[in-house]
Amino acid sequence: MSTKNGKDYRGEDVEREIVRMLWLFHFATTDQLCRLLWNDGARSSRRKLVLPLRRLYDMHMIWREPRRTSPGYRSHLNGRAASGWSYGLTETGRMWATEAMPELTSLRCTTREGYMHNPDRRTITHSTHHTEFCTRIIERLRGDTSTVAIFIETESTVLGNHLRMDGLVRLRLRHHAASVVGQPRDERMPWHVPWLPTLRAPALEGTFDATFAIEIDEGTESLPILEAKAQNYRRTFMHGMLTMQRMRTDGGAYDLSAEPWHLVLCPPNIDPAEAVAYFPIPVVVMNSETRLANVSRVWNRGWPNSEVRMTTWEHLGRARSLMSAHYLNQDEQWVDLLGNIHDER
Repeated sequence: MSTKNGKDYRGEDVEREIVRMLWLFHFATTDQLCRLLWNDGARSSRRKLVLPLRRLYDMHMIWREPRRTSPGYRSHLNGRAASGWSYGLTETGRMWATEAMPELTSLRCTTREGYMHNPDRRTITHSTHHTEFCTRIIERLRGDTSTVAIFIETESTVLGNHLRMDGLVRLRLRHHAASVVGQPRDERMPWHVPWLPTLRAPALEGTFDATFAIEIDEGTESLPILEAKAQNYRRTFMHGMLTMQRMRTDGGAYDLSAEPWHLVLCPPNIDPAEAVAYFPIPVVVMNSETRLANVSRVWNRGWPNSEVRMTTWEHLGRARSLMSAHYLNQDEQWVDLLGNIHDER
């Protein structure tokens, strides 16, 4: 087999990367896997996945089911689910992944009981919406010269078991675009992503980290629940900051029942004032403008003046990329994902 630029690759490499993506995202559609591996959703690229997916399925490393939208759930395609399949790893596939790619076991996500083994259709739909958001990040940034590294963790509990995010995303970016160091882009495999191996690695000079907590809102949670979620983020942030101060003054003593987030998300020995920037900014993706307005109101009531990004799938679809899309911030200003203010909506 070969890529469109003629570079040879093995079928086993494609199968390995499919397993890697399903480990990272838990569930993905045919179209998403195609874009994650080839950065292209064209029919010709989809055909290149047919044999590897069939082999993995025949070896009982992945499961699949026809993709369709559940009642009460709208897809990111204006309520219409694309044709194809939804895929996930079996226990056999997960065991193989830990042996072939041991670096994956460093991820700290803790899934709900039965989440991976017997997921219902709502779980799959919700998770593939998260996969879609992250797929768009990877498509935009994997070949950008401003990108240093990307970290993604699905169903992340890095803030504690009391606060499970749909996803944790950290982008390590250069302040100014620069020439790519290492292999030229056209010599890399199409599925190459500059993964960040650990959240605690300090940023290099000339770079910065942007960390986000992804929350996919399907409109099924009540507004009081979302206000309570904002309060939960606030309590978690305040507990970490208070514990950090105590550790600096009391020589390391802190409450072992809840690991402070700075011990997971920040470089070692960081100053508390600098640690604030490493706490993930909530990014809430919704289905309608009405829902966005209502959630923005209760979220700001639950955690006033905290940095936040809120958007809809329609806003994401209209933008040139997910990075430049319109997000409503805590001051009701329209900004891009990194917080730069848009001149106009």
